[in-house]
Amino acid sequence: MYMTNLFVLVSIFLLFVVNNCVCVDEEDFSEELVLSDLGNGYSYFGFNFVFTRQVNDFNFVIKATSSHKHFNLFPRSISDLAARFRVSEFHLTLSQGYWNHAAWGYASQPQPQGAELWAWLGSHGSESDKVESNWREFVSAVSGMFCASVNAMATGAVATSPAWSYRPEGLSQRGREPRTLRLAQIVNQGVCTENLTPWSRLLPCKKQAGIGQLLNAVKLHDSAYNSVQVHFKPTHRGLALRLAFTAVIDRRIAQLGKADWSVHSLLSRAVSLPCSLATGQTGSRLLVLKRTAPDPDQSAVQPEPLQSYNLANGLKLLDYNLTKMLDDEAKDSVDVKFNFPWTWVPVERLQSPPVVAQKYQIGTGSEMGGVVVAISNRHPSQAINVIILEIVPWQLRMLFHTLELTLGDNLAHKANKVHYQQSVDRVRPAKLELLVTVPPRTSLRVSYRFTKQLVRWNEFPPDANHGLYLPPTVVSFVAPSDSSLRLPVLPQTVLSIAELTANRNATTPEPIFVRLYTEALLVNAPKPDFSMPYNVLCLVCTVLAIGSGFMHNVACKLASVSNPNPADKDATLMGRLKKMLTPWRRQ
Repeated sequence: MYMTNLFVLVSIFLLFVVNNCVCVDEEDFSEELVLSDLGNGYSYFGFNFVFTRQVNDFNFVIKATSSHKHFNLFPRSISDLAARFRVSEFHLTLSQGYWNHAAWGYASQPQPQGAELWAWLGSHGSESDKVESNWREFVSAVSGMFCASVNAMATGAVATSPAWSYRPEGLSQRGREPRTLRLAQIVNQGVCTENLTPWSRLLPCKKQAGIGQLLNAVKLHDSAYNSVQVHFKPTHRGLALRLAFTAVIDRRIAQLGKADWSVHSLLSRAVSLPCSLATGQTGSRLLVLKRTAPDPDQSAVQPEPLQSYNLANGLKLLDYNLTKMLDDEAKDSVDVKFNFPWTWVPVERLQSPPVVAQKYQIGTGSEMGGVVVAISNRHPSQAINVIILEIVPWQLRMLFHTLELTLGDNLAHKANKVHYQQSVDRVRPAKLELLVTVPPRTSLRVSYRFTKQLVRWNEFPPDANHGLYLPPTVVSFVAPSDSSLRLPVLPQTVLSIAELTANRNATTPEPIFVRLYTEALLVNAPKPDFSMPYNVLCLVCTVLAIGSGFMHNVACKLASVSNPNPADKDATLMGRLKKMLTPWRRQ
C-alpha cells in the first residue's frame, strides 16, 4: 500500500514537471564574411551573422506567450521588440556614403544614404487605430537600442506607405491578420562607432572569436562606403535575423596605392579563434567571390581554399571553413591574401549592370526647382519593367501637372500605372509611384517641378543654411536571367553555401529581384535673413536705452539752483584759471 501511494505521488510530480516545463525552440547561428575585389582599387567586405529560430506558430510574435520567452542564441531583445509593437518584419540600415552601382554592381542588400527603416505592423480588427502609436513607439525603441537619432521617423511628416516598391521579404502570412507598411528615410543621419557597438553586442561571440574579431570599427568606418544593417523576417522554419555590415575600402587611400592586399592589411586584424556557437548550416566561413575572367586564376588568392565552386555568370566561389582551418595546430590565425595587381579602368569601360539610374536637380532661384531621374536599360534585347518610387518632403510642394516621361525620342510617354498622393503640410510627404516598361537600349527620363515652401521660423534646423535633403529615388525591377551582373551578386535571403551553389551547373541563372537607390539631392530651401532680428534687437535696445535713460534722469534726479555768489566764482576751475592768467594779461 505504501509503495502504491509513493508511485502515485511520484507520477503526479513528474506530470506536473512535464506540463510546466518550458521547451526552448531550436536555434541556429552561422557567420560568413564575403570578400571581393570590385576593381579600380576597391575591396568589398560583407559581414553576415544569421540567426534562425524554429517556431511552430508564428503568431507568437503577436501573442508573446511565456513558452517563447526562453532564448539561447537568438537575441531576445529583437524578439521582444517585434512582439511588443506587433511587428512581423522590419529592416533597418544605417549607411554612410553612396553605393556606386554603375561601377560596383548591385549590392546583395541595397541601402540608401543615411538611415532607412521599413516595417510591417499588424493591424487586426479594432486595434487598427494603434498602428500609428505602435510605429512611433517602435521607432523610439529602435533609436535607443542602436544609438541612432532616428526619432524624426516616427512623425507622419516623414513616414509613408508605398504601394508597389516594398513587398514582404519573409514568408507570406496569408490568412493571418492584415499588415500595414511604414517606410521612413533620413538622408543626413550620421553613422559612427556608437551604432556598431550595440549592434555587435547582439552576436553570441561578440568580438572575441570568429568573424567578429575582424570588426575593427576605426578601419571599417574609415572607408568609402559602410552600412550597418538589421533584417528581421519570418521564414518557412520560423524566424530569421540577419545582422550585416557592408564596407567598401579604397586601397588607394588605405594602402597608398599598394596593389597586393589582405584582410589583415586593411582591417589590422585576423581570425585567431573560431566561434564555437556557430553551428548552423554554414558554420563559420570566409568566402571569396571572384570572376574567372579576366581575373587571374585561383592561385592568385592565398592560402588555397578547402573547396571552390563555379557559379553562374562566370563567377567562382572560394570557400574557407574557418573552424576546420583553425583546428590545425600549425595555424594560429587565418588571413586571406590577394596577390594580383590592379589597373585603373574608366567607369565607361567597366561591364555595367543592365539597369543604371541617376538623379539630378534642375532650375535656379529660391522659389521653384525641378528634379530629373534618368534610367537606362542597357540590355541588348529584353525590355524591363521598372517601378519608380519618388518621395518628396512637404517643404517642397510637388507639381503633379508638370510630370513628364520621355522614353527615347517619345516626348509624351505614358506610364503603365501611376499612384500619386499629394503632400499635406506638416502631416505627410508627397508620394509618386510609376510602373514603366523600358525597351532594350533605351533611356527613360522622368522629370517634375516643385515649389519651395516657406516654413515657420521655429521649424528651421540649426544649420538652416545647409539646405534640405531630397530622398533618393527607389528603382525596383527583376534583372533578366541572361544578364551578366557585376559583383557582388548574392541572394537577399539568408546566405548559405547551398543557395550560392544551387544553380552552379545551370546554363541560365534564375532572375534576381533588384532594388537600387539613386543619389540624394541637396536643395537650397528659402530662408529669411536670420541676421535681421539681431540688427533690429540691437537698434531697439539702443533706442530704449537712450530714451529710458533720459526719462530716468528727469524723473529720478532732483533739480537745484546754484548760489550766484560772485565770491564763489574763484572756487571753480574756470575761476582759478582766470586768476592765474590775470597777471600775464596786465603785463
